[in-house]
Amino acid sequence: MTYALFLYSYLITIATSVTFFGFVALNIRKPRRLHALCAILFALYLIDITILWMVDYIPEFSGLFDYSLISTRCFYALFNMGILFAYRGIVGDLLDSPISTREGMIWILCFVGILAEGSVKNDLYTIAVELVFSYALRLWTVGNALFIYIRQHGLVERGRRRSALLFIAVFAIMELAEFAIPDAGARRIPFEIMGLVYTISGIVYLYLQLRKNDRALETLNHHDFARSHNLTRREEEICLLVLQGRTNREIAEELHVSIGTVKTHVRHIFEKVGVGTREDLRSAATDR
Repeated sequence: MTYALFLYSYLITIATSVTFFGFVALNIRKPRRLHALCAILFALYLIDITILWMVDYIPEFSGLFDYSLISTRCFYALFNMGILFAYRGIVGDLLDSPISTREGMIWILCFVGILAEGSVKNDLYTIAVELVFSYALRLWTVGNALFIYIRQHGLVERGRRRSALLFIAVFAIMELAEFAIPDAGARRIPFEIMGLVYTISGIVYLYLQLRKNDRALETLNHHDFARSHNLTRREEEICLLVLQGRTNREIAEELHVSIGTVKTHVRHIFEKVGVGTREDLRSAATDR
């Protein structure tokens, strides 16, 4: 059992890390709110996985973790709130319904309330905070997501609606399951299952994005792209090689020119297209 748990933790750590860095890279290349929120979500997952590693395999940390859950409950509540906020943002982006100013104030009040719990030495207030932020905020997240889903019917493309509904369904089912499954200490089984499903979904999304970019490059009419940006014949040739992922050295060797010449042409291409990096050039070419 110990070996199986170790193998599972090892594999899920690798998968979550790949997904996190994948969304970071994707957001750098194509800055979008959805990509940034997914990167934040998987960063929080990585933190949670790291804590579980330490609890499972470092006895001293296990005792410290149990003590911290009692003495500094607000930090654990803030961590969970951060994950809930990422969930809300992702569903909102999928359904084209970002967080409004009024809803933002609710999240801010919750944030302040959790912070106050650490300084207010009152058992009733502590119980109230635990009830509100352990249950009410999760119910709010699910209920609000379903309300947005119904309200946005017909206003969002079918693929995004299906993705949002799957996201909501997994979250709601796992939240219900948490009431039925006994507490396993630091490990919350439904939460781990939910994280695994979301991680697999994130990897699939990243793979589809890579496939989409590859197909876009395959169908790219680089002659039209070159003409629309007034590229010379040599610049068009180098631009195509850059889009194919060649380095300056590889381009220089293939065209039998110096690296300095290639760098000069690449700089001129960037200036004409209005980009600053190779990734920006790829995005400009494939987003046409």
